[in-house]
Amino acid sequence: MTPSGRAAWLGVLSLILVLVCVPRFNRQDLGFLGALTSGGATATEEKGDAEFYETYVQVFRGEASRDALTTPFSYRPLVPLLAAPLPFGAMTALNLVNLVGLEIGMLFLFLILRRLGGSDPLALLGCALYAVSFPVFYYGSVGIVDPVLVGFVTAGTYCILADRLRWLVAVSLLGVLCKETVVVLLAPLFVHLWRARALGFVAALVLTGALGLGMAAVEVGVRLQVPGTAGHGWPMSLASLLENLQRPRAVLSFLLGLGVPGAAALLFAAGRASEVVRRPELATLAAGFLATLALSFYAMLAAYADGRFIWLSYPFSIPLAMVFAAQLREQRSRA
Repeated sequence: MTPSGRAAWLGVLSLILVLVCVPRFNRQDLGFLGALTSGGATATEEKGDAEFYETYVQVFRGEASRDALTTPFSYRPLVPLLAAPLPFGAMTALNLVNLVGLEIGMLFLFLILRRLGGSDPLALLGCALYAVSFPVFYYGSVGIVDPVLVGFVTAGTYCILADRLRWLVAVSLLGVLCKETVVVLLAPLFVHLWRARALGFVAALVLTGALGLGMAAVEVGVRLQVPGTAGHGWPMSLASLLENLQRPRAVLSFLLGLGVPGAAALLFAAGRASEVVRRPELATLAAGFLATLALSFYAMLAAYADGRFIWLSYPFSIPLAMVFAAQLREQRSRA
């Protein structure tokens, strides 16, 4: 495929991604499904986390006091900061930034798939799985910061696989200002340093830990600057796990968020574990995938969990799924 052909297809997929987000843009409910928020209230009335990010935009615009900020949302300033100068309402501004974050994530996903040796059709198929997905539809434009976080994690994954470690530092430190769960990048980084760069276990651990300390320092700095955030934490409890498991939306959104890419990645990792371990780039992606699964389990124990946590698996699960698809196609062509 020619460069202009690739650009044209990516443009089409970019438009499709926006169209997938349109039905819920600014937290609109789908009338034929009824209210999508708990308790039967409409999403524009019961805003959930989005209300706190709207307040953050208003703080940056000088329309609200810093005392109005609420933890843990108050130490995630990046997306509200980017949204504040836009000449739109706070919710619309947040979602326009989110759309940009999603588009950037898809571009880096394409670069990841091409770097792994995937053909243009398979790379574009992977981007289509990203664009036409439950998380993009359900969470992509509802006033939260996770779409931009997905963009950061996808960009960070590309930096790891491409050995652009200086870029990774910048992406990681900025990503912390978006949301602290960007920390999932540390797992694939460690495996990449250990396997692909052939560093010793201890050396890889030290370098990964150094980046982790830098990310922690950025977050602590933000917490110290924002009222009432310094002591906030995420304690685990069995009660939280049981509560989340009893919520059908928590379980269903996890399964829908995992989706076809996650199921294919699990099949591939289970059926070809020796190949995953042997090939450094696959081991790196598998480490990131496992880190997002661990994050989702932790969320079940410590937070009001939903499919946003497993959404972070896409930069890892989609490439693994496309490698799986390429191998299946090759096997069928030989048969």
